Amino acid sequence: MNGFHWMFCTLWLLVSLICSSIAEKEGNRIVGGDVATRGQFPWMAVITSEINGTVQLYCGGSMISGDYVITAAQCVPPENDLNAKIRVVLGVHNVSATTEIGRVDLIADYHFVHPNYSSDTFANDIAIVHLPTRVSSSPYVSQSQLPFESEINATYQGVRGRMSGWGSGVGTNYSDVLRYVDVDVQDLQVCIDNYGAQYVNEKHICLSTAGGRGPCGGDTGSPLTLTDTNSESHQIGIFSFYDEESCIRGKPVVFTKLASHWDFITDFTGIRPENPGF
Repeated sequence: MNGFHWMFCTLWLLVSLICSSIAEKEGNRIVGGDVATRGQFPWMAVITSEINGTVQLYCGGSMISGDYVITAAQCVPPENDLNAKIRVVLGVHNVSATTEIGRVDLIADYHFVHPNYSSDTFANDIAIVHLPTRVSSSPYVSQSQLPFESEINATYQGVRGRMSGWGSGVGTNYSDVLRYVDVDVQDLQVCIDNYGAQYVNEKHICLSTAGGRGPCGGDTGSPLTLTDTNSESHQIGIFSFYDEESCIRGKPVVFTKLASHWDFITDFTGIRPENPGF
């Protein structure tokens, strides 16, 4: 996947001096984004994979129930890797703060990677993490609403979604505080033309980053939400991959389409889709 940049770059450990200087010019955050208010995105999770206390992967995720968090498959170790542990932190606004009211910090007891996930093409880039203790809702922690059952055939083309996360771009640069950006869903063919049909298909959502606005490094696994006709937000995607230049030059980015993976979600969590439609 030549030129692709993803979280296995070990966000906190690798530094690219050239790209870092570019990221600083873009504001060292979700590019073109705004600072979220505390509790604005109560489903947001910080997910790290750690070995012997050293962070190997740094990603975003979202709580979908009191027991489960969902993220990208590339953000978690293989299910049989007994040396790694997954830390999930909920209720976070400032990742550099040592404490925050309402923060919940847990070590997952197990997780599921989509059985057809491919680390080569990022096909079926979705994973479910089980929390060891059921988490209760609070002003800073609550679950995201998943896509409706009728959205399985939705393309979302032309709608505006909202992406939130702590990513910034490259190297060791990431945003201390949670940020968000509004982005337009493009015709899927735009992403196919940019990345190839071997990487992009109907199980994806293609987003524009025109004007230098969109997710970037450190945002992998973070949610894409949509405001429905009842003015309520529900999650429609998980940030999967992007070209290393997408954060600064307006190339499209690719999300895993959640509505295409209801079977996986239901099989491993028991959560079933609701009927109201998109």
